Amino acid sequence: MENSIKRYVRELYKWNKKINLTGILDEKEFLQKIIDENLKVLDLLKINERRKLVDVGAGNGNLSILMALKFEKNMTYAVEKNGKKCAFLRKMKRILNLSNLEIIEEKIENISFPEKENLLFFMRGIEFNNLDMEKIMKKFSNSLFLFLIGEKSRGNKKITNINFPLNFETNYIELDNRRLLIVTGKKIDIL
Repeated sequence: MENSIKRYVRELYKWNKKINLTGILDEKEFLQKIIDENLKVLDLLKINERRKLVDVGAGNGNLSILMALKFEKNMTYAVEKNGKKCAFLRKMKRILNLSNLEIIEEKIENISFPEKENLLFFMRGIEFNNLDMEKIMKKFSNSLFLFLIGEKSRGNKKITNINFPLNFETNYIELDNRRLLIVTGKKIDIL
């Protein structure tokens, strides 16, 4: 996995010269700040083989690529509306031979999965209003949602003031004083 991550980061910085994929200019800093942090989150999770993983707003794929590498038996969906970013993700899928990664070039609001799918949604760095979030959560009511909120976003009312549907539980987990992981869903069986 380590070689695949290094290859991903090299390609990311090569593509970043043409299209904006990251604002972090140093590869080592990206590995430390983004990759290591995402791996800490993924290491917390117990994912059964039937669960499908959905990275909403996949961007440069720093989470979806890691999920596909770490959870090889699980299908991972990278949902991204930006066509240029999707082109990069498709290239990484080919380079890293990730048969368990599907790139979906669309907004999450427009996607359908079979109703009984065992889905785990990862959301971070996304701005939703209350209506959008509640609508999405009701649409995928049999799923789990993990909101990864960075240090700068802690006081951000865009996520903390969302009125989650009443049938959803919410738990907060602190990670190294840098990330707050908000887990919501009907049944929490992944921690």
